[in-house]
Amino acid sequence: MQSFDDIIYTKQDGIATVSINRPWVLNAFRPRTIDEMMEAFDDAWYDDNIGVVVLMGSRAISAPEAIRKFVARAGTRTKRGHRACRCVICTA
Repeated sequence: MQSFDDIIYTKQDGIATVSINRPWVLNAFRPRTIDEMMEAFDDAWYDDNIGVVVLMGSRAISAPEAIRKFVARAGTRTKRGHRACRCVICTA
């Protein structure tokens, strides 16, 4: 699995976890963050062993509405016409 600068991405027991790892700026997005999140979401989307993606941010997420829109757009794609995408958003 690729190493990322702005996120931590793990997969275990059917759960993919994408953790935004920029707490010093309240996990604000920059272009690299978005690119890394897209790569992680794409990887989870095409992995038939993944049933849910948990999106997290340490301390806080600075733009929760932007994340909801990002996830909604990412989940509108279809895979073989029948795959559903579930995403849980939380802060730790």
